Amino acid sequence: MSKRPHSPVATPTGLRENGIEPSPRHFWSVSFGVFVVFMASAIPTPLYPLYQARFDFSSVVLTCIFALYVCGTLAVLLLVGNLSDNIGRRPVLLLALGSALLGSLVFIAAEGALGLLAGRAFHGIAVGFFGAAGAAALADLEPRGDRSRAALFATVANMLGLVAGSLLAGELAQYAPLPLRLPWLAETALLVITTVFIWNLGDDWRRPPAGWWR
Repeated sequence: MSKRPHSPVATPTGLRENGIEPSPRHFWSVSFGVFVVFMASAIPTPLYPLYQARFDFSSVVLTCIFALYVCGTLAVLLLVGNLSDNIGRRPVLLLALGSALLGSLVFIAAEGALGLLAGRAFHGIAVGFFGAAGAAALADLEPRGDRSRAALFATVANMLGLVAGSLLAGELAQYAPLPLRLPWLAETALLVITTVFIWNLGDDWRRPPAGWWR
């Protein structure tokens, strides 16, 4: 009984089909990006009691803040979750990082519940874009073409980011000055570093097929 040949990258516009070997450095850059973006999504959780005390908003407003984040993520996944298949992985990853940066900066400057709502909306959009495009990029960039390993790394980076975000914000809020600013300043620095990493991925992988917009 003949065995079907194993194709290391199943996508027709993947790296190897363009004569490019995936780099471990690129794979780890995207993994780090998943970690950092999901970290941003978790930072507000231990800070909400402080925000509530400072801005004096109700539990209904707090529920709306949570809901807006979820709505932003779901809207991206349902409406444009496959955008990176059309315009390429790197542009979507950079778009996600830009949204995460905007959200973090809005949190730094927030002077009321409206700022928190806007910041969470930006973070929800960022998670939607990076969650979808990041997982696809890891599948493209896995050096051995092992999609199972790529999916595992995406999940682990996601989970570690959520844990790290909560721990960072909680510890800084308890022991450091500027508890509502310092976690976001640290996250902003990580997002800038990640943006440099993703920018240096190059744009010669996962090109959209000619005429995809027609």
